Amino acid sequence: MNDIFNPPLPETEFTTTYWDGIVGSADSLVLAQAAAQAEGPLLLICDNNETVERCLREIAYFNAGIGDTGVYVLPDWETLPYDSFSPHQDIISDRLATLFNLPKLERGVVVTSITNLMHQLPPRQYISANSLDLAVGQSVSIAEMRAQMLLAGYQVVEAVMEHGEFAVRGSIIDIFPMGTELPL
Repeated sequence: MNDIFNPPLPETEFTTTYWDGIVGSADSLVLAQAAAQAEGPLLLICDNNETVERCLREIAYFNAGIGDTGVYVLPDWETLPYDSFSPHQDIISDRLATLFNLPKLERGVVVTSITNLMHQLPPRQYISANSLDLAVGQSVSIAEMRAQMLLAGYQVVEAVMEHGEFAVRGSIIDIFPMGTELPL
């Protein structure tokens, strides 16, 4: 590849383009350039989780100067197959946010590691069928919302601090949904 500011892109959908001879953080610069020029989303497959984190930081930095394209991460579970504990709620939340946004993703970059590609993902219909969309100003029944949150596995708490928790105080419902950075 000769010009990192004009990287070659896949010529058709579902084709692969390989770039070589890129060292240091130039790989993230090339990817940010490619994402800004591409007509569809790009998938970056990294060799390990450290590379995923590095690329996320660098792409975010380069995006500021190129034009902000969406960057999504499918993080590693950070557990082994026979561990007796579940992945951290933040990891589950990040994965669900990416999986929820994938079907409607028109441009941007999805970053993941090769080990993540070995795990089976839930069907697209499962994610959409088990998602709850709320709009600002929408009226909901507190009893129905409480029942739906409990059915979805959310924990009732006094103060919402982590993903998967909710609190009801009179006519106010605080929720920290999976897939968001902050509680609602």
